[in-house]
Amino acid sequence: MPVAVAGCSTTACRSSPSAVVHRIGFKVLASRLARVGEPFVGFFDPAELVAAVERAGVVRVDDLASSDLTLRFLSNRTDGLRLSGLGHILCARA
Repeated sequence: MPVAVAGCSTTACRSSPSAVVHRIGFKVLASRLARVGEPFVGFFDPAELVAAVERAGVVRVDDLASSDLTLRFLSNRTDGLRLSGLGHILCARA
């Protein structure tokens, strides 16, 4: 479980895939992220992770689903690029 430290921020990518194909996709993603030095934290229940971070004293937690990220970052794209809906991004600021 993540631990919050005052003055620090963290970003965790997590998901709860239900099919074997999703797990394979996440293994590929984790491998790609590891090659560029980015840690991958996966397979957390979104609500449980948010609650744990809040219990740790984090002041602000943004839990962004793929639809939120698509709206925020991709809505003006003309090529139709959208996120698949398999994951979330959790941004926590202490």
